[in-house]
Amino acid sequence: MEKPVVRSIVCQKEQARLVVTTREDSSCVNLLKVLDRGHIELDMLTALPVDGKGHFSVMFTISSKVAQQASSLLLAHLPGVQNHDIQLASHMAKVSIVGVGLRGHAQILQILFETLAAKKIQVLASTISETRVSILIEEEYAELVVRLLHRAYHLEEETENGRQLESA
Repeated sequence: MEKPVVRSIVCQKEQARLVVTTREDSSCVNLLKVLDRGHIELDMLTALPVDGKGHFSVMFTISSKVAQQASSLLLAHLPGVQNHDIQLASHMAKVSIVGVGLRGHAQILQILFETLAAKKIQVLASTISETRVSILIEEEYAELVVRLLHRAYHLEEETENGRQLESA
């Protein structure tokens, strides 16, 4: 297994999280169609069944600048969705660990979650790929988290090729 190399920590502020509970007469596909027609760019996305009756909870992140527009579009064009079916949280930030060989390495996540737990910072959503681990946090902690993760992954000591982590 390839050793992970963490190259940088990046942050996107001014994010919002929308959670939509869909009913039987509206699906995740219809939700995505409505947002696409409204030219709303999505980022992190999770869709989970709520019950055995075809209801889903769909969580996604978007720019805070279009969050209210997205919510209005969904209310207007998604059958069966009402105000109480949409939860909007603004003032979010996405922080990403960028590197190579990150997927499947528990050490990367262990360092991330230990660092945040030490400061009692809650992860609201997360995604992982071969080259990126992204988390959603409250925006007020964004700069602190970036500094903490730089230290935790020893990026202040970084060489030109990034830092290769040793297996624990």
